[in-house]
Amino acid sequence: MTAFILGYEGNKAINIPGMVVGFIFIVLLVYTWLYSFFENSKNKYLLKLPYRTQIKVSKPVLIAKWRIFEIYRLKSEFQSYSVLVFSRKKNKHR
Repeated sequence: MTAFILGYEGNKAINIPGMVVGFIFIVLLVYTWLYSFFENSKNKYLLKLPYRTQIKVSKPVLIAKWRIFEIYRLKSEFQSYSVLVFSRKKNKHR
C-alpha cells in the first residue's frame, strides 16, 4: 500500500494560490505519467510524451540506477532527453 500524506502546520490561513498551483502540478504530473511511454520494438526505440508525437531515439544509455529508479539518456535527431524510469520486479508467486 502506498500513502501520500500532506501536512499543514501553522497558525496562518491556508494559501489558496499555493494550493491551486500545487493541484495543477499534480494533475499535470499524473497526466504525463499516464500518457508517456518508452518502447523497444525490432531494434527501434520510440519515446512518446503527451505534448509531442512519437520520437525515434537512439539506444538508451543508463546513467544512474537506485532501487526502482533508473535514469536513461536518449538522443533523437535534434535533442537529447533524460528519462526517469520506475521499474520493479514482478513477484512470480502471485
